Amino acid sequence: MTEQTFIDLGFDKQNIPEEEGMHGSYEYYYRLEIGEIVLITNTQVEAEEEGWWASIFEYYDLKIKGSGDLEDLVRILSLNME
Repeated sequence: MTEQTFIDLGFDKQNIPEEEGMHGSYEYYYRLEIGEIVLITNTQVEAEEEGWWASIFEYYDLKIKGSGDLEDLVRILSLNME
């Protein structure tokens, strides 16, 4: 999965101030709200080590690593959220 996947799906880039970052450097991640469900990604620092993934906010054990899976999830949520 690449950053472009998140951009294409409408995720917004979220910058983390250096003093708040976990790795002591500039960090960012991506975020998408669909109704009351929030999808977030790991940070670019983490992605350098383990690749990009997304999860549902507060359900970090669920790591969506395939772009096709993420596209399907976003489509299903978008079509069925009231």
